[in-house]
Amino acid sequence: MNAGQETGVTAYLARLGLDERPPATVETLTAIHQRHIEQIPYENLGAVLGAAPDIDAATTLARVAAGGNAGYCFHHNGLLTLVLRELGFNVVPAWGYPWGSEEGRRDRRVEHLALTVRGLPTDENPGGIWYPDVGCGDGIHAPLPWSPASTDRARSPTAWKCATASGRSSTTPRAATPARRSSTRSSHPARRRRRTTA
Repeated sequence: MNAGQETGVTAYLARLGLDERPPATVETLTAIHQRHIEQIPYENLGAVLGAAPDIDAATTLARVAAGGNAGYCFHHNGLLTLVLRELGFNVVPAWGYPWGSEEGRRDRRVEHLALTVRGLPTDENPGGIWYPDVGCGDGIHAPLPWSPASTDRARSPTAWKCATASGRSSTTPRAATPARRSSTRSSHPARRRRRTTA
C-alpha cells in the first residue's frame, strides 16, 4: 500500500470515529462494519444516470476519505477489502449475485462483490469465517458468522442465503477466478463499463 492509501485508510477510520488503527479482531470487524453502514451512504444515482464512478478501491478510498460517498456494492465492499487488509484481516472477495426467485437464481450475472473474512474464531463461530457486506444499501448491519447453522438465517429485514452454484447451502465460499469473471455477462453498470473499456 502506498503512502496515499495509508493516509486514506487513516482518514477513513477517522471518518468512522476511530482515531487509531485497531487490531484485526471480530470486535474491530463489527465496529467498522456497523459504523460504515451508519455513516457512508449507499448511492447508485451515478449508475442510473450512466456516469458511475470508477470501481477501483483506491479511488473509492480517496473519495470517501475526503468526505464523499462510496457508491454501490463494488465501491463499498472494494473499499472495505482494502481497509481490512491494511489492518491485517484475511479478506477473500468473491463475485456474487442477488436473487429472490427460482428464475432469478438461474440467472447468474455478476452483480455483487461479496466478501468473507477468515481466521477469526469465536465461541459463536468456531470456524472463524465471517460474511461482512456493507454494499447492499439496506442489507446487514453487522458481519454474519459463516457456519452450517447460519447459511439460511434472517439477520435483518432481508433474509440471506449463501448457496453454491447448484443451489445447495455452502459453508465454503469460493473466490471467482479471472476466467469466470471475464466470461460472465452482467447488466450491472460497473460490469458493463469494465467489459467495454478492457
